[in-house]
Amino acid sequence: MTMCATQTAWTEDFAALELKAEEKATQHTDVFAYGETVHWVHANGRCEPTEHEDDRHQARGHASAFVAALTTDQPSIRPCATDAIQAPFFAILKAVNRKVKKDCAVCGEEQMRVKRGIECGCACFMCDECVGRQVMILIQQQREGGEGPVMCCHRTCTLPDRDLSRLLPADAFVQLLESRQRLFEERLAGENNEHIKQGVRDEVARLDAMSAHHRKVVKARQHIEEEIQQMKCPRCRKAFYDFEGCFAISCGGSCLCNFCGWCLSDCGDRHAAHAHVRFCPHKPPVSHVYYGAEEEFREAHATRCRRELSKYLEQLEPQAARTTHLP
Repeated sequence: MTMCATQTAWTEDFAALELKAEEKATQHTDVFAYGETVHWVHANGRCEPTEHEDDRHQARGHASAFVAALTTDQPSIRPCATDAIQAPFFAILKAVNRKVKKDCAVCGEEQMRVKRGIECGCACFMCDECVGRQVMILIQQQREGGEGPVMCCHRTCTLPDRDLSRLLPADAFVQLLESRQRLFEERLAGENNEHIKQGVRDEVARLDAMSAHHRKVVKARQHIEEEIQQMKCPRCRKAFYDFEGCFAISCGGSCLCNFCGWCLSDCGDRHAAHAHVRFCPHKPPVSHVYYGAEEEFREAHATRCRRELSKYLEQLEPQAARTTHLP
């Protein structure tokens, strides 16, 4: 004969009084346990929004009230799960999600971060890839004699330059400015009204200044990505990716360079590279004489990038340095 039995178990601090007394789990005891979970998270500072988050006024004090409702000693008045998710406690989460995530109105990609696109005045959202394609189409149309600003997908709102410059690759934004400038110059040549001509001249001058600035930004980004962020042999400038454990590195190209993995100094031959690595000023004091883990190598590269980037940005004009955003 086979005998079966059911044993009720629970986590002590999350069990309702009736569960401990009757040893019977119900939807009311489940709600109580959830309330205690929220209470535990809230006590550790992980529920309420910080003072820097948007809409923080919506949730102040709601966690405490929510926990009190879920963990009351009277099971019958605890809210069911359906009612619980309608509580003001969840308002902040819904509000933040509405602000942070959007669906692209063009390609349909869902739940994209707002910073990855543009939300126009008519509340439609376009992702960065769709905006980029629309800009390239407009530039082609302008080359063929068309004109007009970059519009949203519903063609009801003009997308502002400040958003386009943030979202587009710098070289694409430069192309847009140069295309627009060419149109204004053509318009200026065919305009007879002096007042209108002066307005067009002002716009051409503004676009010319913006275009020159963004060309500098493109050049700066190119230098940072190719000469600072990319690990290269200090002699032949060939990129390298693999780290085999020793910080005295030999170039795989034809230059036969031996260099330091900590600072990328060209040391000459292999013996000189080992001698340099042993006393490299950029090597952390607790490191092995010659060897290290790949994590150490990657961290050394990141540190070197920060050092070189800081020096390079100091050489740029302040405005170019401020707007040289990297992915």
